[in-house]
Amino acid sequence: EIFDKLGSSFGQDIFDALYSNLRFGRMKKRDQVKVILHVGFSQLYVLIHAFILFCQLIAFNVALNSASYTLLHLLVSNNFAELKSTVFKRFR
Repeated sequence: EIFDKLGSSFGQDIFDALYSNLRFGRMKKRDQVKVILHVGFSQLYVLIHAFILFCQLIAFNVALNSASYTLLHLLVSNNFAELKSTVFKRFR
């Protein structure tokens, strides 16, 4: 879950850099190489992020289908603590 949040912010930076190169960049020979590298990095990011989400899906599926509910309780308690901190956050 932490890697998912860190990966999301890193991916946003990658896509922002790609957008700025495509939108504001002048297409010289050197800039074309830069755009190709940014496209490669963005594809690698999407592949890694999809793999992390797939691993989370597998862990949740195993937790739901297991005979003992230990892993399910662990997942729910971790999410409950996060929800509790978000819901009961004081706004000033």
